[in-house]
Amino acid sequence: MHLNDLNSVQHNVKRLNRVLADSFNHEVDLSEMTTDSLSRMLSTTRDKMEAIKESDLTYWENPQYNKLGLIAHQIKTYISEIAPARTDGKRMKT
Repeated sequence: MHLNDLNSVQHNVKRLNRVLADSFNHEVDLSEMTTDSLSRMLSTTRDKMEAIKESDLTYWENPQYNKLGLIAHQIKTYISEIAPARTDGKRMKT
């Protein structure tokens, strides 16, 4: 590992996945998903977050809301930074 790898987007996505696994016992593998499925998953995640936000006055304390927030951040990062230029040389499925 090079020192620059610590600031890479791929490292940040892996770190988010580790936080999800440690905190919520939940992992998300985005590497084999298509662009459409990533977009649908992000939309669904945001909808679920909005539903929690509307139904709970202290939504920021809700573990499900926090987990969904981490997942949404991970998907947004993956879509914008990793999916367009995958490091393994494979083209992103469209």
